[in-house]
Amino acid sequence: MTKNINKKPGFTLVELLVVLAIVAALTTLATIAYDNSLANARDHQRVTDIARIQIALEQYHRDEGAYPPSLSWGQPLTGSISSTTYMEAVPSAPTVVDGNCPIAASQYSYTPGTDDSYEIEFCLGSNVGDTKSGFNCAKSDGSITAGNCN
Repeated sequence: MTKNINKKPGFTLVELLVVLAIVAALTTLATIAYDNSLANARDHQRVTDIARIQIALEQYHRDEGAYPPSLSWGQPLTGSISSTTYMEAVPSAPTVVDGNCPIAASQYSYTPGTDDSYEIEFCLGSNVGDTKSGFNCAKSDGSITAGNCN
């Protein structure tokens, strides 16, 4: 029985390159999936924020008889008559812009109506349930419609 002394244990250059290509492809896919999950989480947070703001505004309206003239993002929502705190801090939109939303639309926009109503404009990078991607308008009747408020 003869032993092959020319064969060295280890990997060939081709085998190493194949392994490196596979690792690079998996890393790329994982990064893309992670970025997409973060964007989806931000969009879900936006929809949740709007729902919370609408609930607080309805409680404010019930107690105060009108909607507040303005909202200060990140500040408490406190009644002008009752001094009741309806939100410890009115949520601000996530600072990262997603999808086709322009940078100017990265924040929520509250507009009180002259007819005892309000509108909150916000933008989503992707669909969240029945709420469509792009600009959306939350109204005092509890509805959210696709498109700009106007």
